Amino acid sequence: MKNKIKTLLYMLHINGNIYLLRNKFALPAVTLSPLSFIFFIYIFGGVKAIQYGAMGGLIYIIVNSTFFALSDIASYKTNNLFQDMIIASPIPLWAYLIGIGLGDIVYVIPAIAVFMILLVYITSISLFQILLIIVVLLMLWVFLLSICYHIAQKIEKNKDIWPILSLLSVVLSIFPPIFYPYTILPFNLQMLALLAPTTSAAYTIHGIIYGFSFISVVGMIITFFLFVSGIVIIYFISFKIYRLKK
Repeated sequence: MKNKIKTLLYMLHINGNIYLLRNKFALPAVTLSPLSFIFFIYIFGGVKAIQYGAMGGLIYIIVNSTFFALSDIASYKTNNLFQDMIIASPIPLWAYLIGIGLGDIVYVIPAIAVFMILLVYITSISLFQILLIIVVLLMLWVFLLSICYHIAQKIEKNKDIWPILSLLSVVLSIFPPIFYPYTILPFNLQMLALLAPTTSAAYTIHGIIYGFSFISVVGMIITFFLFVSGIVIIYFISFKIYRLKK
């Protein structure tokens, strides 16, 4: 167990701390990207609309952190063959996968803090509500991480990474109602939007802050289901790669 924890911390250090120290633009890039959405939301929607920008910014940052993990794992697999070294070693694969994910979330923590402070300032939510929102974000992170791990194992060339990430960004971060209130959509479109996992998280966070409606309860149930599914997917990916050792 001690070796497994060491492996996890080692991957966290490589993907998080070292990258952040070497790339001074990583933190500003992660923070400024969702802030640009808030800027336009403020221009067209006024001060009241910023609360949706803050909620959407939190989800957007989580999505981006999992995209970093997808890029890293695909690169380790296709470029420097680091994953092959992991497979050939006694290192537990779940520690390798989770370590990469945690490493990629390290340098978005300050950005998460900025948007959480902004959300607290605008909505005056309680500490308990803040903790619930963090739990929802973690559930979303686990599921998206599992999907990104699965996609990364299918990528054969590095040049295939960026178009996949661009497509996922639009599907998960732009079209779903995370930067704007879902209540402006007809009910059938509100339900259709739940096809994107980020939507269920947005509905749940909205319910935590403003009270649960039918649609936000549905979002909460789906978010929990996605969290459990994410754990199962990570387990099977680890098992599938583990079979390569044999």
